[in-house]
Amino acid sequence: EEGLEYMRNLPFHDREGNVAGYYYASMPNSVKKTSSQTVYKVLNAYADYENTFSKLHYFKAMVGFNQEYRNEDWFSAQRRDLILDDIPYLSLASGQNLTADAASETALRGVYSRWNYIFDNRYIFEVNFRYDGSSKFPKKDRFALFPSASIGWRLDNEAFFSKLKPTINLLKLRASYGSLGNQAVSGNYPYISTYAARQINYTFGGERPIAVYAPGLVSPTLTWETVNQLDLGVDFAILKNRLTGSFDFYNRVTKNM
Repeated sequence: EEGLEYMRNLPFHDREGNVAGYYYASMPNSVKKTSSQTVYKVLNAYADYENTFSKLHYFKAMVGFNQEYRNEDWFSAQRRDLILDDIPYLSLASGQNLTADAASETALRGVYSRWNYIFDNRYIFEVNFRYDGSSKFPKKDRFALFPSASIGWRLDNEAFFSKLKPTINLLKLRASYGSLGNQAVSGNYPYISTYAARQINYTFGGERPIAVYAPGLVSPTLTWETVNQLDLGVDFAILKNRLTGSFDFYNRVTKNM
């Protein structure tokens, strides 16, 4: 992606319509060109298996792999004092050349899986896990495991519930608990302490020299933020499925913020 910015000298006029000068904010005129490139590579692969055994046992499994890589490069060049306002080219300016560039990269890698088992359409079990790594954290804290599990009970399919079945068409109790990771931290290298170099606000010998400032503090154990959530719920349907609904109780706790 490329961009072009340029500032013209904006004149103001006297009562006779003659150019009396130029607005201060438009001086000096300048041209700036930018170029950026983003490379994003993703690999996703998964496989699943599903089967029912002797009409009582339902089983399903899924495993997968995910990898992402992003590289960003940015460059800009600027020059002031354009010879002609209408021709914004760097080579047609006489002022100081100002250049800047930046580069950044991030990567993710993880495996995940889900296992389901249902017995006689009454007892329901599910287990999940993710094992993820992010380049935004130091090597020793880069990978983390995030498991979760859930259970369900279809009471309406039990033998003792048969007399209520014509009225209560569905009654399911369920519970789940698990964790997920969050890597949305500030910047791509928050665990690296970096110096800052910039001009100071004082002059020495008629110039503002460049100074290097001490880096800020960083965490030596920066890692994934973990969100743990508990869910207790019930699903129901009554009056030949004319009225359906669900009730849920959630408890969400975020750790390692």
